[in-house]
Amino acid sequence: MGREKRERSRRTKSHLAIAVAGAFAAGGVGNASATEFDVGNPDIAIRWDTTASYALGMRMQDRDPTIANNFTYDEGDALFGKHHLTTKRLDILTEFDFIYKQTMGFRISAAGWFDDAYGRRDKSNPLVTAQGFEPNYDNNEYTSIVKRFYHGPSGEFLDAFAFATVPLGDDMSASFKIGRHAVTWGESMFGSANAIAYSQGPSDGRKQLSNPNASAKETALPVSQISTSVQVATNVSISGLYTFEFRPDRIPEGGTFYGVDSVLLGPDNTAVNRFANVNIGRGAPVYGRKGDIGLALQWRPAVLDGTLGFYYRKFDDKAAWTSQLDTTALLTGGRMVTRPVYARDIKLLGVSLSKSIAGASIGAEVSYRKNGALTPDPESPPGGGVPGADLEGPRGNTWHALVNAIYSLPKTPLWDNAFLATELQYSHLAKVTKHPEQFLAAGYGPTCNTPGNGVEAGCTSKDYWNIGISFTPAWNQAFAGVNLELPLYYGRGLKGTAAYNQGGYEGFAPYSVGLRAKVFEKYQFDLKYNGYNGKRRNTPNGSQILGSAYLADKGTLTLSFQTTF
Repeated sequence: MGREKRERSRRTKSHLAIAVAGAFAAGGVGNASATEFDVGNPDIAIRWDTTASYALGMRMQDRDPTIANNFTYDEGDALFGKHHLTTKRLDILTEFDFIYKQTMGFRISAAGWFDDAYGRRDKSNPLVTAQGFEPNYDNNEYTSIVKRFYHGPSGEFLDAFAFATVPLGDDMSASFKIGRHAVTWGESMFGSANAIAYSQGPSDGRKQLSNPNASAKETALPVSQISTSVQVATNVSISGLYTFEFRPDRIPEGGTFYGVDSVLLGPDNTAVNRFANVNIGRGAPVYGRKGDIGLALQWRPAVLDGTLGFYYRKFDDKAAWTSQLDTTALLTGGRMVTRPVYARDIKLLGVSLSKSIAGASIGAEVSYRKNGALTPDPESPPGGGVPGADLEGPRGNTWHALVNAIYSLPKTPLWDNAFLATELQYSHLAKVTKHPEQFLAAGYGPTCNTPGNGVEAGCTSKDYWNIGISFTPAWNQAFAGVNLELPLYYGRGLKGTAAYNQGGYEGFAPYSVGLRAKVFEKYQFDLKYNGYNGKRRNTPNGSQILGSAYLADKGTLTLSFQTTF
């Protein structure tokens, strides 16, 4: 059971990064142009458009017994069988913009959803329940948060902000936004785990995986903040932000198809074993706070023929240590719980470069994070499990780097045009600064000090490399009024296991193959297969599933339709 508990915790903490990779593999799409309203005043522009999409997703793989018979994964894996529909989802995104004299205005957007593939209850594997493990949900009944965000119908407001641009003189102006909106800095393309934009705003990993057409406008969750950009010279601009609220990342809940069977915000219980007298419940999260600060300078020197960026950020992490054990209630005869806990006061310094080289658009970043969240060892609970202990996990200083390139390929006999994009990412652990006894690495927590427990057993390493590659050939007017595209994606953890929390794993590889038809530039049809590879095996101590390899039997074929009106 010990190894299974360790793997459960690792899977949950790595899931957000994988959700982002899977979302890119799913291929979010852009919308058609908005509807404009003529109000008889040339100084006023009003745009309102609504995008509707519907998706049918089918599981194409049999359950892998290594995954399905493990109490950490059985409920999500049991929910849908091979050739069962995992998605029957309707999504609506509506956006309204009011602009006055092209210098000020406001924007409001909202999203709604309904997915008939989900009902009111989850499922358990009888082989697992026979071992005494109770389901995540009392009586297998989903809680209200799961019913809302997975089944619906439900919705929420997204953007809600005002904006203005003020001239300051020759070559100078200042732009402001205040209200709920998203801000992203830097040059990263395939997720932000190693980017300057890491945790700059929360991400909706639930929607990224369940809605194959979700765009960044829907999955980059807006935050109440003020942001500004001041053009101080023709080649220099300064940007800043300050947040007025904290919002966490959303990751798939336990008992859902892409979730890990542990307590987050939805399930009632985790690892409840009536034979072993384990009684662990869901505790309230220990959230971060408002007050993230960001400063950036963009400089475009003529000699470089490109843009240099310099960044400083102080922020609270939007990704949690998801399963921090709190035993405080035992002092009064209550129930111990696990809590999501969010690291506070992380500092980041970064430098970026963007320019064109030999016809390719190149982006690169290097950043340093101070006192960021590291991967916790589930065998070493906060404060040794002492009631009232500090619930934070391990902290440390880490280096991060990435380089990417986008290249437009010329017309050939094989395609009319094509785009190739690739990104290589790297991270390095510089120093463990807090709670080293909780760190999941050799020489620190107990798990990785067992002989033979290295990267192949899920322990973190000082260095981690991964890569993502996207290739999309296209054929214009393949049929009358129809443009075709063939979006392909492959990502892989090349070497090591990331030391930072929510990091990647060696050998984990999301991929997708799709066919997209754009009809009269108004209707879009997508047929896409999304799959995942990863390391999993049976051992004398139970099933061992590394990284997010619990997704390896969840290959899904999705047919979707989208239009804007």
